[in-house]
Amino acid sequence: MMNYEEFANEIYKITGIDLGCYKENQMKRRMDAFIIRHEYSSYEEYLCYIRENNDRISELKDYITINVSEFFRDKQQWEILRYNMVPYYETRFKKELDKDGLRIWCSACSTGEEPYSLAMILSEYIPLKKIHIYATDIDEKVLETAKKGEYTRKDVFKVPADLRDKYFDKVGDDCYRICESIKNCVKFGKQDLLHDVYYRGYHMILCRNVVIYLNREARKNIYEKMSLSLVKDGILFVGATEQITEYRDLGFEQIKSFFYKKI
Repeated sequence: MMNYEEFANEIYKITGIDLGCYKENQMKRRMDAFIIRHEYSSYEEYLCYIRENNDRISELKDYITINVSEFFRDKQQWEILRYNMVPYYETRFKKELDKDGLRIWCSACSTGEEPYSLAMILSEYIPLKKIHIYATDIDEKVLETAKKGEYTRKDVFKVPADLRDKYFDKVGDDCYRICESIKNCVKFGKQDLLHDVYYRGYHMILCRNVVIYLNREARKNIYEKMSLSLVKDGILFVGATEQITEYRDLGFEQIKSFFYKKI
């Protein structure tokens, strides 16, 4: 009978997702529960099923990559960004803002709520033409949703009323569409954080609520590459459960909770 390691190797061949980079006990429990829920009795049986039904592979990818997002998730962190980080950028990167603007990478962006949240906040202080956000995810399905920029009433509930009124168009009983001026600030693309090459020259990187699922080696590798991707004094913005304990070894200085400056 196939063991979990053998199963993980087969999943990598089928999906390109390396389960070995995730916390093993946690991911094994999740995968076992997923297979049981679909009423399969073994790894072999489930693998046979998805090999014969390619349309189910996207369902598996969704489950592995945990596509959960929301606008302004962890409100206090966004308030720090608005009231502390924006003034920092207006001062430290004034020349860049006067010239080409800010280059920002929003990693593991899921269905787009996070990069759009960032664009809305920045647009209150920085001209839209100076905001350049590259938003990536490994899952092409969620990227298509993000590009549409259409959300339900429940999805936009946490968007402050003034921003919702300004930057969303109501296009149905339960559909809100992000306005074109904000959409134009964001470019979406596919990227595997664990294996793909990272671009460089970013003034800010968002990597939030992603690495909590990964093992220590994978987390360290991601943060090291993100450090190299940032310009000097650029900021890495992480999630509420993702404090970086070894930030000095990675070339960062902590300037606020969940905000790390490249030194």
